[in-house]
Parts: sequence; structure tokens; C-alpha cells
Amino acid sequence: MIDRDLVKAFVEYLRGQGFPDLRIDIWPDDENRNSPEIDAVAGDLSIECTSVDTIPNQRRDSERFFKVFG
Repeated sequence: MIDRDLVKAFVEYLRGQGFPDLRIDIWPDDENRNSPEIDAVAGDLSIECTSVDTIPNQRRDSERFFKVFG
């Protein structure tokens, strides 16, 4: 699932949790391509997708793997 799909699913989830009118108002990262921006603004919420390593040094080791085998 790509970040945009994840943000949309999160906002949809929040609609069922007491925010029935919540919708994505803007995608700041699309509007400013010169520097990193948050992924979305929905109502009063700023939404950013992040990743968390599920095993120690996962991102570092994955990067090395893809350099060798990618």
C-alpha cells in the first residue's frame, strides 16, 4: 500500500470514529516539490506517514541489500 492509500484509509477510519465529515483538504507534498512536506491535511489534522523498523537496522541493511542485489 502506498502512502497516499494509507492516508486515505486512515481518514476513512477516523470518519467511523466520530469524525463523519472529515476529508482530505490538501496534499501539501504535491503542492511543494522543492522540499519535504507533510502528506496531507484533513480538517485540523496534519498527517504524515512514517516507517518503523520491525527488526534492528532494517532500513540500513535493506539499503545495502538493494545496492548489492537490486
